[in-house]
Amino acid sequence: MSLQHRADSMWLVPAPGVRISTGYAPRLLLESGMEIRFATPRVSPDSLWFTEPPVAVAPRPAAGLAGTLKASTCDNDAGYCRLVIVAVEDGQVR
Repeated sequence: MSLQHRADSMWLVPAPGVRISTGYAPRLLLESGMEIRFATPRVSPDSLWFTEPPVAVAPRPAAGLAGTLKASTCDNDAGYCRLVIVAVEDGQVR
């Protein structure tokens, strides 16, 4: 998964063959304690998956953000999802 950004908006882009689940809203917990949630109205017919990268508005230019990103992802071939927790430094997933 990667974090893409432009100006004050950012998107979570899944790796090829991976979907982002709607069951656990993706969120970025900043070092300041602020929480940013990602969403999009475009979901699968059963409402289980985002069909386009979820987006959020950054409180400042996203390039300088640092914190912890949490999202539920599932490989296209798997029948289950897993919680992914990764560090974000300078606006990039590490």
